[in-house]
Amino acid sequence: MSILLIAILTFSVLGIVACLALRGPLIRAAEERHGLTDSKKAVTDARKARVEAKGKVGELEVRKRELSDKLAAAESEAKKLDKQLKTVPQMVYTLVFELGGSDTAMPTFEFIVSRTRRSEPGDAKGPERELWSRPRIVRARSRNLQTAIAAALARFPTADGFTIRPAERVGTKTL
Repeated sequence: MSILLIAILTFSVLGIVACLALRGPLIRAAEERHGLTDSKKAVTDARKARVEAKGKVGELEVRKRELSDKLAAAESEAKKLDKQLKTVPQMVYTLVFELGGSDTAMPTFEFIVSRTRRSEPGDAKGPERELWSRPRIVRARSRNLQTAIAAALARFPTADGFTIRPAERVGTKTL
């Protein structure tokens, strides 16, 4: 009986070794027959792509966070500048045109220049319309009043709709 058990054990071990030896080629043959090799390769490639995509997602999230921080900083700077602009007192500036040389020894003559509105299309559009919406002051440095008027008329001709008249200071007498 013991010989029988030893024989069974021996044949069992030989059978297991034979199965293990033949198992690899049989499994590969079955995989090739049913297309499992290609699907395993596809799964492996998909896993690699997924790992790469996760890495890219991480990088993009970091970049997004950086850009969000920059945007928040820019918005806070804009709000700060808006507050500063609101606290600045509103000032009105008077636009004065100056003609003639820079010699302070020559007398200064002041004129009021206004521009009549024309009905021609395309005339005085945009900023120029705002510029001439009210009369402006012209200071001309010249030796006498006649050359000052000539300089003002040369710069602001009546053909373009300008009207020039001498300016009078309130409370002063003119000759």
